[in-house]
Amino acid sequence: MHRYYDEDESHSIGILQCEGTPQEGFRTYSTVGAHESPNFIDDADVRVELAGVAPADLTLFPNLLATAAFQLIKENWLAAPGVVFPGVVKQFNLSDTLEHVLWAEPFPWEDLGSVEASQQITAHWLLAILISESERKFLQQQGYFALEALFEQHEIPYYDLDRVPVA
Repeated sequence: MHRYYDEDESHSIGILQCEGTPQEGFRTYSTVGAHESPNFIDDADVRVELAGVAPADLTLFPNLLATAAFQLIKENWLAAPGVVFPGVVKQFNLSDTLEHVLWAEPFPWEDLGSVEASQQITAHWLLAILISESERKFLQQQGYFALEALFEQHEIPYYDLDRVPVA
């Protein structure tokens, strides 16, 4: 685990790195501590941790997760399935085709749907799916479940940062 700091070092977030998952040549990352910040969906405070998968040689991916966590912690951005954090991918030049982060249920890890972080807090993991501008527009027009169905239909590898957009 490594600690990442915001620009003025007034906030930090832990990022856990797991080598060789979901397969050799990749890393799975997760925030550690994002659940300590409120995340209001309507009137409910649903605490989250953020996760993602990237090629192991893509050293800036944890910075993307840390930046997303700082948006949640400092700017009170909502993080939930179907929510997009616009332009985050573009900030780090991680992909030629994908610009935004779409948060989804952590479908590769069923056990991370929710975890008791303490007696008072249940943490829910969200998986970062990197999407293109055309996919973001499709999401706006057709909805989250339609985009999810399109991804399933095309069997997109959610961890492929060089994939061709499907919308």
